[in-house]
Amino acid sequence: MDIDNRVDQVIYVSSSCGQMSESELERLLTAAREKNSALGITGMLLYVGDNFIQALEGQKKALAAVLQSIKSDPRHADFRVVLRSENVRRDYVEWSMGYCRCEPAELVPLGYLVLAGTPIESPSFSPRIAWGYGFSARFTD
Repeated sequence: MDIDNRVDQVIYVSSSCGQMSESELERLLTAAREKNSALGITGMLLYVGDNFIQALEGQKKALAAVLQSIKSDPRHADFRVVLRSENVRRDYVEWSMGYCRCEPAELVPLGYLVLAGTPIESPSFSPRIAWGYGFSARFTD
């Protein structure tokens, strides 16, 4: 994968249309990793309860294509971008798609809470900091 140092980054949340099994998640991750690698996209995915929280980074056109694909994916509902940054340093150089499945309570110390499928941000929540804090040892790629 050809990696640029300066990229745009998007963090979104969505709710899954039903609980996903480990095998369903593995198929999703395999397909996403292949597509992301081909497009120069890096990032990570948290699957929290029935919610997705994902950071994606890459060139603007590639990000737009991936986001459109996710928005139209029937496995996602209530898609919402929570952070959009331009021309930032790439945070996930080594991950075409890092992954961690965790429980909502694990995000509370980070200032992030998911209630009834709706993510609630506290004033102290920083998505860019939260991704690495407490979860980095559990991510897989």
